[in-house]
This record gives sequence, C-alpha cells and structure tokens, in this order.
Amino acid sequence: MMTNVPTCPTCGSTDVKKISTSSKVGAAVLIGVFALGKISKTFKCNTCGYQW
Repeated sequence: MMTNVPTCPTCGSTDVKKISTSSKVGAAVLIGVFALGKISKTFKCNTCGYQW
C-alpha cells in the first residue's frame, strides 16, 4: 500500500513539515500585512527551505 508523502516541488525531498496554524498567526501578529505570503503556505521543505 502506498501512502501520500508530500515532496518538495523545488528539490524533490520528502523531508517536509506542515506549517502550524500558530506559526501563521504569530507571523501575522509580528509582521502584519507582510505575512500574507507566509500565511497562505502549508508546507516547508527542511532541505532547501522552500514553502508552498
């Protein structure tokens, strides 16, 4: 049986983590409107740092 493992669209790594909601809220509080790009992201690659 195959499981759905997210892979980084940039480097192909499977070493990714889900960005927590609390992290998104913290970014919004700290940097306000400039956090809009970060808030919309769901995953972050631990290898290359790409967020999507």
